[in-house]
Amino acid sequence: MDQESKKHLIQDIKPRKKSHHVESFSIEDSLIVSVEVDSENEISKADRIKALLLMSISAFCFMLTISLCKYGYLINEKMNGMDYLLFRGTILMFFATLETLYRKVNVFRVPREIYVSVIFRYLTGLVGMALYFYAIKYLPMSQSNVILSISPLITAILAYFLLSEILVGRDILCLIGAFGGAVVVNVSRIGEKGVSESENNYLKGILLIMVSIIFRSTAPVAIRQMSKYVSSIYSPFYFALGLFSHSVFLLTFCRSYLNYEYYNLKTIMLFSGSAFSNYIAQSLMSIAYNYEKATVLAPFSYLVTCGLLLIDCLLFGYDFNIVYFLGFTMILVCVLSPLLFKISKK
Repeated sequence: MDQESKKHLIQDIKPRKKSHHVESFSIEDSLIVSVEVDSENEISKADRIKALLLMSISAFCFMLTISLCKYGYLINEKMNGMDYLLFRGTILMFFATLETLYRKVNVFRVPREIYVSVIFRYLTGLVGMALYFYAIKYLPMSQSNVILSISPLITAILAYFLLSEILVGRDILCLIGAFGGAVVVNVSRIGEKGVSESENNYLKGILLIMVSIIFRSTAPVAIRQMSKYVSSIYSPFYFALGLFSHSVFLLTFCRSYLNYEYYNLKTIMLFSGSAFSNYIAQSLMSIAYNYEKATVLAPFSYLVTCGLLLIDCLLFGYDFNIVYFLGFTMILVCVLSPLLFKISKK
């Protein structure tokens, strides 16, 4: 075979350049196989249905997490954010460790491509969620989401620039519509009963939420990036590790702020149930990001706002009116429409 023939043969067997978009499919080992696809149309209908179901159940578990925590505060006014986070961090770490041992995953084997994502996931547990649960002591549950409502918007922008995920006009309109619904639901509630009577406490809650939003906005991007290289267990594990680090800090340096003498069986059960529900929510959310883009799934956090509104009205004495119904409907339609539209096209 002459040199020219060899040259053509080599060119023929070279792999063709594929799209930069990457999707991942997990296996039992700590690393997962990454498969490049040409476009978002390569996401199957079955995968999108899985993502829809997983995120819906995850949203319900997040609602349960916050509701149990809030109820624990109401029946035991001596409890504070530090008491709750002590339980939550310890229990989350317990279940995360059990799952990693059961699945035989070495979560400390971290590819260099996701160092930053893992750090942000850790900090989300250490700082972001800690501040959020300090804040809800001073605010009604759905009111605490008034500032957090902007989080999916920031997530979508970050996913566009950092993950090269495409935002089409329909998705942008639905995202803005869901944000508008959250604003309608929450802003109209200022001044209702249930907001702390102390203006200083109210402002404290707002400031804590504002800092928390920074970490909440980066979390879906970090989860999505991690899903391209490692098992779905990594995300809840490092989130739990962050919260557990917070618990260790509390036990070491802030014992005087913990109200041991006021712990009772009911409070322990409520806080423990809240922590377990949160672990389920985190795990399901991490799996869902294996099947669909962050720009599509991030708005599902607005479903939590809807659920908290209903719980506030049914259990905590708030009045449900036509304004809430309008915002509630806007959120449901705008959150579910993009994913249902893509499923229906298949």
